[in-house]
Amino acid sequence: MSDLSMSTADQTATPTTRINAANRPARDRRYRMSDLAIVAVFSITLGCAHPPAAKAPPKLEELWVDQFAKPDGDGSKDAPLKELPSPLPKRALHLRTGVYQGPIDLPEGSTLEGHGEVVITNTSEEPTITATLSVIRHLSIQGGAVGLQSKDVALDGVSFSGQTRTAIVAEGALRGRKLQFTASIEGVDGVVAKDAKVAIVETKFKGGFHRAVDVTNGELRLSGVSFEGAKSAVRATDANSSLDTCDAMGGSAAAFFFAGGKLKAHGLDVQGYEFALQFSRGIDAKFEDISLRGASQSCIAIDSSTLTLSRARMSRCGIGGAISATNSKLTASDIAIRDGHELGVVLRQGEASFIQLDVQGIAGGDAVQIREGSVSVRESLFRDLEGSAIFASAGAKVTGTNLQVERAGKSAFFIERAASVELGDVLVRGGSGPAVLLPDAASASFNSLSVSGGNEQPIYAECDAGAKVTVKRLESTIQPVASRCVSSK
Repeated sequence: MSDLSMSTADQTATPTTRINAANRPARDRRYRMSDLAIVAVFSITLGCAHPPAAKAPPKLEELWVDQFAKPDGDGSKDAPLKELPSPLPKRALHLRTGVYQGPIDLPEGSTLEGHGEVVITNTSEEPTITATLSVIRHLSIQGGAVGLQSKDVALDGVSFSGQTRTAIVAEGALRGRKLQFTASIEGVDGVVAKDAKVAIVETKFKGGFHRAVDVTNGELRLSGVSFEGAKSAVRATDANSSLDTCDAMGGSAAAFFFAGGKLKAHGLDVQGYEFALQFSRGIDAKFEDISLRGASQSCIAIDSSTLTLSRARMSRCGIGGAISATNSKLTASDIAIRDGHELGVVLRQGEASFIQLDVQGIAGGDAVQIREGSVSVRESLFRDLEGSAIFASAGAKVTGTNLQVERAGKSAFFIERAASVELGDVLVRGGSGPAVLLPDAASASFNSLSVSGGNEQPIYAECDAGAKVTVKRLESTIQPVASRCVSSK
């Protein structure tokens, strides 16, 4: 049975017996709020993201509709109409349990509220509901190419399903609370907004949405929103965005994609996808307390952007590394990376700063790989790596101190092609090959270098190729080999 032909079967709670006037759910209540009061409640709930109107509209007259009512009702609560009037008057419209045929064009400034199990359905290409400066509460919107065509609309307890193109197309301001979106067919969009202010809280998206939320320009605020199965959870372009306590799983593209604008996020949990987070085109982003795992390419991919990252946990990130940054500025603290397939952190050009970087279990390559960029690494641990803790190449510059490397499969520090490494205190334990390796024209300096375990030798530098190493204090259980380009000055 398709969504477009379903009645109450596609709702949160389906009645267990036939609904009639005698057993109608006792959920009716008299309308007690003006439009302004309802919008004010939404503004408070969503952190006062949008101020209320300067003037309160007059209180709307009520109109009640009940499919199981007796004929010849006057539209009052005690004598409701049996069918929706056409055209609809500007009213506080109340619908009792039933399936009502759309499309519905709400007059500007109206309210629409369901009581019981209310479905607005539509089999045409027109939007199932069109609304401006309206409030819609406690009902299901089913079918239509577009479920809701909105401008300055507040939603509470509304569910969407069965749309063939988009659940909501929003203009102006859209506020939503406790919404449910279901993609009944693959490739539809959830919320699409341009030059709009979108604020959604306590909401679930489920199914194969192409993009669950797609915002261009304007503002985006999400809090307590979950995504399951959407190819891409959020795409925001040139928007000012805020995410709080959101999660996503089961998609195949970028879970959260941002280009341009500004972004703040806290409490993000992402599982799967090609990229958990993807940033480009100069976005300025700040993330705290996030958990990312199972991305097939990279958990975080940054291009030509600025990212501040703190308290992040990443695991089982794909072949592109847990963090892949190109021509960007990255500031990161308290970062844990576990069980990488190929790489931990990959940096191309740009600059990065790490404090308390903890990388363990990289199966295929290096913990940190830098080319043509500058990196500072302090108070960090690298353990059980198939490659090196730090691989610096192509003129890269690395500074830092208080680093500990345990069981690196290759040299703990691999420095080549005019790269330079200046480190303070470094401890290397139980690795393979030289602890520090410079195979060509590159330079390295250490305040103190302590090497013990399985390394072949503390330092190997290819002097004839122009390598140079300075170590002020060397402690090693392995007898160092004298070299003219290794000094203690």
